[in-house]
Amino acid sequence: MKAMTRPSDRLAKYNSVITIDTIYGKVPMYKFIEAFLFISDKKGNIIPFILNNDQVALYEEMCLQRIAKKPMRINCLKSRRIGISTFVAAIIFCSVAFKAGQNAAIIADIAEHATLLFNIYKFYYNHLPKELQLNTIASSAKEMIFEHDNFRTSTIRIMVQGDSAGRSGTYQYIHMSECAFWDDLDNTLVSLLQTVENSNLDSMVFLETTANGFNEYKGKWDYDCANYGGLSLYKPVFLPWFSDTTCIKPDDEITFDFNHLYDFEKELIEKYNLTINQIAWYREKYGDCNGNISKLRQEFPSNPVEAFITSGDSVFKAEYLAQRKNELFGKPPLRRGLFSYESKSSQDGNAIDISNIKWLDSANGVIRILEEPDPTHPYVVCCDTSSGGSDYYATVVFDNYTCHQVAVMVVNKTDYVFPSYQTYCLVKMYNNALLSAECNDNTGTMLLQLCYKAGHRFIYQDTDFENLSTRFMDKYGYKVKTNNRQAMVEMFANAFSESPNIIQDYETLNEMESFQYVRLNKKELKNKAQATGGSHDDIVMAICGFFYCRNQQQAIPYKEPVKHIQSLAEVEAKIEQRRRENSSKSVRSVYSIWG
Repeated sequence: MKAMTRPSDRLAKYNSVITIDTIYGKVPMYKFIEAFLFISDKKGNIIPFILNNDQVALYEEMCLQRIAKKPMRINCLKSRRIGISTFVAAIIFCSVAFKAGQNAAIIADIAEHATLLFNIYKFYYNHLPKELQLNTIASSAKEMIFEHDNFRTSTIRIMVQGDSAGRSGTYQYIHMSECAFWDDLDNTLVSLLQTVENSNLDSMVFLETTANGFNEYKGKWDYDCANYGGLSLYKPVFLPWFSDTTCIKPDDEITFDFNHLYDFEKELIEKYNLTINQIAWYREKYGDCNGNISKLRQEFPSNPVEAFITSGDSVFKAEYLAQRKNELFGKPPLRRGLFSYESKSSQDGNAIDISNIKWLDSANGVIRILEEPDPTHPYVVCCDTSSGGSDYYATVVFDNYTCHQVAVMVVNKTDYVFPSYQTYCLVKMYNNALLSAECNDNTGTMLLQLCYKAGHRFIYQDTDFENLSTRFMDKYGYKVKTNNRQAMVEMFANAFSESPNIIQDYETLNEMESFQYVRLNKKELKNKAQATGGSHDDIVMAICGFFYCRNQQQAIPYKEPVKHIQSLAEVEAKIEQRRRENSSKSVRSVYSIWG
């Protein structure tokens, strides 16, 4: 007879990666869990803790981080009732109970859940073999303290999220349970994560939760998806409902007609290769949700996009966003980094020589390159500036021939100087692209001035939006006003509906997802498109600017490759030529506008 295989059998190659020291010697942690820890099943029976598929998947991610010499950091978005909280508790219990000097903080969303979690730890301890049970010098409703040799101890503390949860201690292990339901996740994370040292490769931090709409946790999830391996240490791990082997109906319990499947059931079968037994289980949950498909997908999501449900009215079609996010999920940009350069201003300050421009690859770089420039394609660079450093500064680059997003830069709360130089370098990299910026304040104007002084002349000239003759105005860049904002948004929304693949950046899709029509005044029927749930819309508005300004760039390829960077002498010669033109002709020029 063939031996029964367990999901954990595929962990054999990681036997030496995560281990614990016991009286039996050094043991792989997952083997110890299955051999010595017990749980209570849904019928109340006490059974050995045998890892399921989801728990094995999470353990694999921990091992991969350890092999890569990274601290173990997991952000786990999950379906309901798949045993992740129980498994994380097993990992932390084994790590703390059998090693001196270790401290763990377990933070739950509410007191009831904190009690349930603590009962899991006590259950593990009480059902250990007697020879493995260390003395506990304290065991209360809030902590367990294990006594080791030489008067050393280890501690597991249970807390409820709040202003001071875990902030005063020093920990090697942190479990943040159902953190999507915390009151102030962002500020709590900032302080709580200071208590664990990232240089300690044995340390572990778990964020584990079901989704709770467009809130701070969604921002954290989106950030980790876009930045893992760079600015973020946290590996996003999504566990769908169908990866749980218990989410299956036996053949003799299936009562519906296979020939009458709902469209969403057919889609699941085709997309994820599900069995009719899994669909039968899912249909039962559909009935439990009173036929509310949105609620069903939130409780038992098949992909990360389904997990987040919003009550708002999305500007961009949700099904297209979901499809495009699934296509880009886990795919890094082509390149990430920033530019180095040398700069020198002329004596009178009217010209800047920006030379020796070089691209530097950097995992923490503010620029994401999505497509390399084609030397014959026309490009547009558009900026949503940071209002004097009080907001994010976003620059997008689009191919005006294909309408594809090819690069994006986001800088957090900075003055105009650094992002302006980086934007100039992007303009030059992408064939002396048409440059534009929102100029509702002087930050955008200062960006355009800097690029002009550096020799770039291809700058968007604003027009009167309400005048169909497209009459030019004595202004460069554009202003977002009540008479053009909605049109800009709809240009972008319509283009995305026609071709979702124009967006090639996951973080951009995150912003688009939280960009909703919001009723600002209950007495009025007007809705405004804006970011919700504390999210940002800087990239979205920069893209809206592209669609507003792109008509001043040609939309077909150039016949020959574009000539690149000008020298300082060429820049100063053109400025002098402008001066002569201004003195001899009574016409408007760029120089006459800016002096």
